[in-house]
Amino acid sequence: NILADDIALVGLTFSHSQSGAISIGSSVMGTTVSNCHFHNNINIRGDGGAIILGPRSAGTVLIGNEFKNNGAWGGGAVSGVGGELEVRDCLFRGNRANVGVVRTCTVCCERFCCCEFNFFICLNLLYCPSFSFDFDFIKLDHE
Repeated sequence: NILADDIALVGLTFSHSQSGAISIGSSVMGTTVSNCHFHNNINIRGDGGAIILGPRSAGTVLIGNEFKNNGAWGGGAVSGVGGELEVRDCLFRGNRANVGVVRTCTVCCERFCCCEFNFFICLNLLYCPSFSFDFDFIKLDHE
């Protein structure tokens, strides 16, 4: 559970969590997660199989991470309802959710750049009922 501002998590592996691997607290600013591996995490209590962003968290950046086989009701890999999120150079494979592999709903645009998602999840890829996403260089494959 991250409760302080300006935290960086680099090169870590998170696996087999039953309540989401990382929870970024409400109103936390400037969390960076880079070159980490999130495998086989689930959240049996709700959203965010791998990462959960708290309400009003801002400046969360995910760079070069791998999300494989994570699951939750909403946001099988990442849930950021009420948080600000930027995702770059990440790989998403085999993540499952009823509502979006990445689930967000914020007042600012979410940015996804150079990410790769497997084809079978693309119809339930991102969920945000009210706001738009900015996509650059998204790759969808068939594996």
